[in-house]
Amino acid sequence: MLYLAERILIEYKDREIKQKFAVYQNSITGEIKIVGDYRSIISKTSELHEEVWQEVIPFTYYYANYQEEPVAAYLIPKDLKDNSEVFIPDPIEDLIGSTWNQGDCYRATNVTGKVVSKKIILNPKSIERSDFIG
Repeated sequence: MLYLAERILIEYKDREIKQKFAVYQNSITGEIKIVGDYRSIISKTSELHEEVWQEVIPFTYYYANYQEEPVAAYLIPKDLKDNSEVFIPDPIEDLIGSTWNQGDCYRATNVTGKVVSKKIILNPKSIERSDFIG
């Protein structure tokens, strides 16, 4: 049997966690390309550098992690003792797990924590953060 732990109204960190995209369209074929890397448009060897590709939507940041319902909860076994370690593959809270030097920030996954008074207390030190350049 599971116990509904702390119920949480989700508060998105959409000013911190963000990804970018731009949309290009081929003026001859109508083909659409969605890109998320600045290098796609500045490289002289990129096909998007050809004149037939027109920018339809310039690079725009967005938050990719909205959920259908704005509430969530951790479900834990009813008999789990206090201070038991837990593994949360997809935490409710928005914690930064990685960044890219082009400005993108991604949510953390696979975070550990403990059960304390029927609440999940996440351990931010367990986040294996990646900051990458490309």
